[in-house]
Amino acid sequence: NGTSSRIVIDTFFFRSTAMVPPPQKVIVMLENQVSAVHPRLSQMDTISGIIDYTAVVAESSIAENYIRIPPTLSQRYGGEMIAFFAAEVKASAIAVPLEGHLPQVLLELVACAKHLGKSHIRGALTTGIKWHFVVVDLDADGDGAKYWVSELIEWKWKTKRGPTSRERLVEKSSDESDPALIAGILSSWISESFAEFNGDQWFVPQPGGGGV
Repeated sequence: NGTSSRIVIDTFFFRSTAMVPPPQKVIVMLENQVSAVHPRLSQMDTISGIIDYTAVVAESSIAENYIRIPPTLSQRYGGEMIAFFAAEVKASAIAVPLEGHLPQVLLELVACAKHLGKSHIRGALTTGIKWHFVVVDLDADGDGAKYWVSELIEWKWKTKRGPTSRERLVEKSSDESDPALIAGILSSWISESFAEFNGDQWFVPQPGGGGV
């Protein structure tokens, strides 16, 4: 259900934020408002809504202020922080394949990048167990974007019978489905969200095959 998936996502963020070196700190905010913005300057359509997870990286003193007064998605804050975004697929929408939610997430990332005055931005789409990592590069003229989407990374595990009939023991997962892989990507990407993407050690990305 939605509660259990959020617990899993929270756990991944907690582990990954603990891996960010000082003096930086990470503040994770839930359900941040994204104000209306034009995804393409040549069109009148606007997008707005709620982004489920915003992981903000900033110097310790600034991060402490954010705990008291959460920052808004604006160019004012874009100069003093890095922000990584994640969209949670709710239990009611699980029937739709995870990649079916990508168009909405891409538009949300474009909106966040524009509000923060950034050309590059990274995020994730997840159920907690399944993850797609996403990169968006805005065109120089602000009239579109290119994107990359990772292959599906799914946390899998095996169980075996425990000492009693009511107990199950979790066996070690494979490297490809180890939860440490997901936490490792998050810890690397959160602090590099605004950096230009040239591939990384976690996987070989494929171009999104078009523009947003």
